[in-house]
Amino acid sequence: SGDWSSDVCSSDLATDPIVFTSSQADPAPGAWAGIGILPQSTDAHIDSAGNYLSGTIFEHVIVSHAGINGTNGSIEVTNAAVFFNHVSVENSGSSGIVIVGQSGEGEIPLSKITNSILKDNNGYGLRVNAYRLYGAVSIHNSLVTQNAQGGITTSGGDSGGRHVFEYIGNTVVNNGG
Repeated sequence: SGDWSSDVCSSDLATDPIVFTSSQADPAPGAWAGIGILPQSTDAHIDSAGNYLSGTIFEHVIVSHAGINGTNGSIEVTNAAVFFNHVSVENSGSSGIVIVGQSGEGEIPLSKITNSILKDNNGYGLRVNAYRLYGAVSIHNSLVTQNAQGGITTSGGDSGGRHVFEYIGNTVVNNGG
């Protein structure tokens, strides 16, 4: 487990992704804590057409068997904007990707998830804590399936804040909840 302070986690080849997983031979969901992306990271910048320009990016990455009890998700983004492209988050002991905006921390630019797979997680595939969130989350052309609590949620209520959620061209099937 660890907190992310780099801006780029990317492989140039879809056939050779970067893999974050447990060192156990046959890991159970939640075998390790996961990845925390902190406010100190450089926010992703995305142009008006939805293309990545700069900042924090995860591309051609697999995260599996993370989300140990007590964590929110395999990847937890706090007060930061991230571009996820061709990312697979699976077999989490909690949720797959969690995006949290903390009150009083200013505007968070758009986080985008595209061409990704969020599956077989014990929580949600994507959970956005929208309580007092000042920001936007977009998920496009992704598969969200077989997550125990549900596919996508904007939990935490919507008291205060200003937020936009955009869901386009996704397949969200066979989730609990």
